[in-house]
Amino acid sequence: MLVSQPFDAMYVHDRSYGDCKALSNYMVSLLKLAGITAYPVLINNGDHRLPIITEFPSNQFNHVIVCVPLEKDTMWLECTNQNILAGNIGGSSENRGALMLTPNGGVLVRTPKSSSEQNLMQKKIEVTFSSNTAVINGLIKWDDDQQNSVRSVAKEDVPKDREKWILKSFEVPDVNIKNYSFYIAEDSTNNVNLKLNLYLPKYATISGSRIFFNPNLMQRNTYVPDEVSERLSPIRFSYPYRDIDTIIYKIPQGFKVEATPVEMNLSSSFGSFSSRTVADGDGNLLYVRSLEIKVYEIPAENYNEYRKFFSDVVNADRSQVVLVKSN
Repeated sequence: MLVSQPFDAMYVHDRSYGDCKALSNYMVSLLKLAGITAYPVLINNGDHRLPIITEFPSNQFNHVIVCVPLEKDTMWLECTNQNILAGNIGGSSENRGALMLTPNGGVLVRTPKSSSEQNLMQKKIEVTFSSNTAVINGLIKWDDDQQNSVRSVAKEDVPKDREKWILKSFEVPDVNIKNYSFYIAEDSTNNVNLKLNLYLPKYATISGSRIFFNPNLMQRNTYVPDEVSERLSPIRFSYPYRDIDTIIYKIPQGFKVEATPVEMNLSSSFGSFSSRTVADGDGNLLYVRSLEIKVYEIPAENYNEYRKFFSDVVNADRSQVVLVKSN
């Protein structure tokens, strides 16, 4: 909980140091010198969006950010985390009650919401088979809340830790990184891109004249929510999001597609899921998967719907493609 006064602006300026209170106060002071009005805002930062108790004054906050009221819009600033760009306060601070400190006293406000379309992750990958091995060339793009944690990996981690992070993203054994590069946007596009060139020595399983493989390379859902007699609390997400995978498989010469997963289209009160795997007749197999969560919370009474939805997603993510020798 926040219980102390911030260091004054000159202290931060002279020492290049401060906690969230001090850095937010320093930002407000800098903006004032530039003729821009800004206010510190007390919030309860974290995964849980607890309602503010308004019946009596009390300390319900653990973090400070900055609000800049503008004529046509309002800008919010996270002054403590250097990997969060201006105008983005991160999933752990958005969509919650807060207390803005003004010269006329405290004013209850609510921090901005984001949408699933803002928090988008897109993968565009090409996979070239040779027997049970594969070469991968791809581009992954993260936007807004999805890119905040990736940005810290790209900017702050040493190369060895970056490579470990990349390897954990794949759901297949023995991934060999041949080359990779991050592109970090420092402007209003607010995204991070990752280009990849990988080699998979054991991607597929060979059985006689057939090759078996899972077309979902990354982020397979494996957790089925537990069956419970009565759910008492809502299911909470850090932020709404949408993940889109587009993967093109180059089928090995001498093979043809024998079986593909059943197309799946799910719709719910809180989101949607779809996956399809289609052979184009030119030696390519196209896999497209989309998972979208549109809300911050799913009410407890919708738990069975949530459980059924993700059970179906897990089943779809397990499905395999079968290739067979064409002669």
